[in-house]
Amino acid sequence: MILYVSITIWMFVLMLIGLRSDSQIVANLWPDKPTNGIPKTNLKICNYLAFITLLIFWFLTAFRSENIGNDTNRYIYYFKIFSSGGIDRSRSFELGYQYLNVLIGKLTTDPHLFLIIIASIMYIGTGVYLFKYSKNIMLSLCLFYCVFFSVYTSMLRQGIAMVIVVYAYELLKEKKRIIAALLIILATLFHTSAIVCFLLFLN
Repeated sequence: MILYVSITIWMFVLMLIGLRSDSQIVANLWPDKPTNGIPKTNLKICNYLAFITLLIFWFLTAFRSENIGNDTNRYIYYFKIFSSGGIDRSRSFELGYQYLNVLIGKLTTDPHLFLIIIASIMYIGTGVYLFKYSKNIMLSLCLFYCVFFSVYTSMLRQGIAMVIVVYAYELLKEKKRIIAALLIILATLFHTSAIVCFLLFLN
């Protein structure tokens, strides 16, 4: 409980920083992004704070106990099945997720390393997206904490699918509809609920 209270206080501080006018655009990691006259020193501080915060979230997710997260034990159980026995089409798990388990199983059979790898996939994907596309990374981190942090600790298939879908959404905004559709199809191979994201094409 103390940990979550501490994180919540920290996220509140980040939100206050994000409300400052000099926190509105991420710079330096993508130098071609305009800063609209905002001093880059302030933006660097936001970048560093964002990176440290994501690193903390990743650490808490990757090195959590098997008992943390509603479905963590279940995912570990099926990782052992898929990594040792290969693809099992009789299971309800999507094929993309099963293949990922098989691939990880070729590298390691340690369930703790499995959690670390899955967390790394989700957080690297999230981090790159936020630093590249967010216009206010402090507020974006607060939204991430409120909506996705708990998902990443218990709903692994949904987490991976969501990471893929946000990139599809950006491609769709850039009118790259075919690539966006392919990414959504890829996301459905990790969680079939991602198919509803085709509704974005109606916009």
